[in-house]
Amino acid sequence: MKKNCALRLFLFYVLIFLGMTGCLEKTEPLKEWSDTITIEQQDLEYCVGRRLTNSPYANSGEVEGITPSTSFTICTEEQFLEIGARSQDWNKHFLLKADLDFVHYDLKANHTFKPIGVYRTTLSSGDTDIDFDGVDTELDYVEDDHPFTGVFDGNNHTIYRFRATFLNDINHQYKSIGMFPFLSVPGVIKNLKLVKHRVMKSDDDEVMYGMGMLVGYNDGGE
Repeated sequence: MKKNCALRLFLFYVLIFLGMTGCLEKTEPLKEWSDTITIEQQDLEYCVGRRLTNSPYANSGEVEGITPSTSFTICTEEQFLEIGARSQDWNKHFLLKADLDFVHYDLKANHTFKPIGVYRTTLSSGDTDIDFDGVDTELDYVEDDHPFTGVFDGNNHTIYRFRATFLNDINHQYKSIGMFPFLSVPGVIKNLKLVKHRVMKSDDDEVMYGMGMLVGYNDGGE
């Protein structure tokens, strides 16, 4: 009986010793990626290598932009401008993965960049009312309205110094201006910060329906 008690006591102290020295395997809950790294750090690790040179978007060829989980990702200023150049994607999902700075860009609508969503009139392709005697004649313009109806998630990133000028010319007369000149239901723009942002029109020839730093004219979007 005494031997059994002594053996139990010995094993008890052995277990305590092993626990204190870490020899016993401890079971701890697994940490998710989001518990160990911030969204900003994730994005820094995402926007590298080919993600910076892919076109039109950082993950082009991998997703179709139809749902939030298959959003087209944006890592560079050029990739952001590609949204405006590709009107067929204005109903898709986009996710910004880095801060952008347009300080070195000369942004003139329909000249050096194409706006994301348009609310304007455009010279009719069949118009022949232009004389070549140096005197302007009445031109035939048609409505050219094409809103952004997709989702742009800024992912809490910032766009700096997006300074755009909208120039009316013989081909286009803008009715609204903004980073997104025309937003319509079910379009959504969210989680986006703008710093030192400016949008302006070059003349007062056309009656303005909307002007905004982010959205020019909103027809039921969010």
